Order: sequence, then C-alpha cells, then structure tokens
Amino acid sequence: GAGAGAGAGRTYLVTGGSGFLGAHLVGELLEGGHRVRVLARSPAPGLAARGAEVLKGSVTDADAVAAAMAGVDGVFHLAGVVEHSRRAPGRLAEASGQGTAQVLQSASDAGVRRVVYASTSGTVAVSRDPDFMGTDASPYARECVQDWPYYANKIESEVAGRRQAKDLGLDLLVMRPSLLLGPGDSRLSSCRSVLDALDGKVPFVPSGGLNFVDVRDAAGAFAAAMSRGRPGASYILGGANLTFREYFMKIADLSGRAGPRLCIPSWLGWFPWALAWLASKVAALFGAWDPSLDPVVVEMSQHYWYADPEAARQDLGFAPRDPDATLRDTIKWLRNNRP
Repeated sequence: GAGAGAGAGRTYLVTGGSGFLGAHLVGELLEGGHRVRVLARSPAPGLAARGAEVLKGSVTDADAVAAAMAGVDGVFHLAGVVEHSRRAPGRLAEASGQGTAQVLQSASDAGVRRVVYASTSGTVAVSRDPDFMGTDASPYARECVQDWPYYANKIESEVAGRRQAKDLGLDLLVMRPSLLLGPGDSRLSSCRSVLDALDGKVPFVPSGGLNFVDVRDAAGAFAAAMSRGRPGASYILGGANLTFREYFMKIADLSGRAGPRLCIPSWLGWFPWALAWLASKVAALFGAWDPSLDPVVVEMSQHYWYADPEAARQDLGFAPRDPDATLRDTIKWLRNNRP
C-alpha cells in the first residue's frame, strides 16, 4: 500500500484506530513496515492480533495521550464523535475540540513534528447548488452548515486546530474524506444507507447528491500524507459524485434489490422534513430512534456534497477505485457480516 513509501520502520500513533477508517489505516501502516500504536476507548483485539500496540484511553485524558505519544515519529488523529442530531451538540464540541487540543499539545510536548488530522469534506464541499464542486481551495461552507452541529463543529475544529498548530510550530495536515464506504464498518458509522437500501428501507429518495470514497483508498491517502503531504495542506478525499437517486439505483442494480420508486423534489422540501419529524416523535414514544429520520439528516440530504480531490491526486497520488467496486464490496461485506 501507500504506507510503504513513508520511510519504512517508523513508529506512528493512531487515535481512534479501532474505528472504520482507523482500522484500515492501521492495517495500511503495518503493511508498510511501520510500528503502530493505537489509542482507543474500547479494547481492539483485532488490531492487537495484527501487531499493533493498543493502549486504552481517551484523547481528552492528558496522561493517556502523553503516554501514547512517547517515542512516536508522527500522529494520525482520527478519534471523534459522529453525531448529526441537534439533540446533544455540547458533547460533540467537547469531545472533538478538547481531544484535538490535547493531541496537538501532547504532540508538541513530545517533539512530534507532523499530525495528520481527520476532518470531513463537508467543511467546504456542500451546497444548495447542484453545479457547485467543492475543492480544497473552497471557502468554509459556514452558512450552509450552521444548523448542523456535526459540520459546524468540524469547521471550528479545523480553524482552532490550525491556529493551535501554528502557535506550537506543528505541521498539521487536514484530511477531508467524504462518505466512507467499503468493507469492515462493524459499527455502521457510515454504511447504514447501503444497509437500509438492502433492507428495502429507502422508499423515496431526496433531491440532493453525495460523494463517497472507498475507506481503503482514504486510508492509503492518510498514510501517504505523512510523508508526501505539503506542510499545512488540506486534502479532500472523494470518489464518485452522484445524485441520491443515482446512488440508490446503483445499489439496487448491484444487489439485485428493487430500488426506490419516488424522488422527492426540493420544492417539496418541508414535506419529508415534516414526515421525518413526525416519525421521530412517534419512534421516541416507543423508545426507538431511527437515525436516518433525524430532521438534520433529512435537511442534509437536500443538499449537494460534490467534491473534487484534485489536491490529493497531485500531492498524494490519490487514485480512487471504480465506485461500483466499492459498492459491490460494501454490499458483500454487509450481507456476510450483518452488523
């Protein structure tokens, strides 16, 4: 993999290494001949079995982070909370902001020079306009995402992280993957839409569009960024740009399932929102909560998340695979593993 070019035999810390992207990155680095230390909140026997050193701890715990940082050549900071609802924005901001500040401070204290940080393409690559294409030169999409805590918080985390890194003399690279798909998403942190489609739970599709990237290609780009990234750069990691209709029809074709029959036009924008709100209230009465029906998710799905990874192509040799191959592998993994 791309990790092989990163000066073999180095020692890297990966926070959030037990997550979907984290586990793929750890594998990439180990294959490249590196030593990998993982800081994770929960045990990761799978990673330990592959040869990673796993330390239990939170990125907000100064002592745990300092211990994990001792003697490493670089840090990949992937730990974070993915939570789109407006119900608990405080926890989100706290975990993301405090954790990142702690990781950067500890890296500086330990004399580590480069931190590769996982953000999201949604900080810049989202618009109401179907013709908009986000790049790493695009301004922050503040106006667009101000009511969506996860993305508003990610913008602030990027800004605060850059400011702190500059003050500490650290080299911070900001990675911006789009929706991650591929095998191994055991927590359904990003492949839920594919599983919902396989289960016939997508009766209508929203009017917007999305970008997705293979988690294996994203992991390769993260590894490459440690050695090949331009100081202080940001890198969108995106594959295919598709309307939601095209996306769900592709899943239907590749899986042999019937696809959604109805596309909700954007002028009917309030209608699915109202429906989702009502459904969420009813679900809450029964103690059930379907994250796909959160009003925030419905609002987001009426936007276009199109992204162009030109900077990553140029600097990191990023070459995303055929989107059909990614979807095929995702479908196969979900069918065999049923998280």
